[in-house]
Amino acid sequence: MFRKLWYWLNKVRFFDVYIPEWLYKRINQNALLEEARMRMQLMQEEIIRKRIINYYETINSGKVDIPSFIQAEEEIARLKRSGDFQLLVTKALEDEVA
Repeated sequence: MFRKLWYWLNKVRFFDVYIPEWLYKRINQNALLEEARMRMQLMQEEIIRKRIINYYETINSGKVDIPSFIQAEEEIARLKRSGDFQLLVTKALEDEVA
């Protein structure tokens, strides 16, 4: 039995085994959904990053101390460490709707 299982696992590993089309479509669909979720999250983070940069640019207008994008990246890193980043995302999305 172990020999048959080992043989089958090796065939699967090298993709010599037939995968039914419905199973292939389902695997592919799940992978596409996960990729879309990841892209959406990255897009939300990028929107927040741009808003924080704009915020620091308006605060620092006329000052040349620290570039606003560096302050924004530090703020984003701090929020992610403290776990408040999701709160910031929801607040920014509420501001966008308002």
